[in-house]
Amino acid sequence: GVPVDLDALEASWERFAGTASVWHGTNEGAVASIQRDGILPQALSHVHLAQSTTSHVGKRATVTVLLEVSPTRLAAAGVGLFRSPNGVLLARHVPASCIVGVVRTRPSR
Repeated sequence: GVPVDLDALEASWERFAGTASVWHGTNEGAVASIQRDGILPQALSHVHLAQSTTSHVGKRATVTVLLEVSPTRLAAAGVGLFRSPNGVLLARHVPASCIVGVVRTRPSR
């Protein structure tokens, strides 16, 4: 793919200034590596986060776990949190130290 200029992209977004927890949906199988490496953007430029547990943002059908992320800890780690024009919250990555909770969205089988 074409390399994306992340600084230019982020400059076009609004900085997110909230301090309430934000959320990232994933599946049970990813939790161990996330606890070790944090949340990485995988094939995307940024990790997608949502302001509420009921948001459909970033929630694929495979989502069984919501990770609670602290914007205050992200800021302390030097990670910018941005709101894109469509309302999605975005960070380049989420260090494991910024994840403060785990909520299962449906019982594990």
